[in-house]
Amino acid sequence: MRIYLGDFRLLPDYFGRAHYDLPGPDERFGEAGLRGLARLYTDKTGLDWLSVYESTMNLFLQQLNLEQRHHG
Repeated sequence: MRIYLGDFRLLPDYFGRAHYDLPGPDERFGEAGLRGLARLYTDKTGLDWLSVYESTMNLFLQQLNLEQRHHG
């Protein structure tokens, strides 16, 4: 995301480690925690949460790409 947004502060890890025992955001650029969270919610709901997260991220990155092209 830094390609599109430049330097920015990371969000604090308020719940990942303490409440869900997930890997920290520094492990594999946050992917390990995201996959762990998806597994937890998939187990609880039966829905494929990893696909939801990946689709959302792809849409977000596409939007950033379009904005970068539009604004130069």
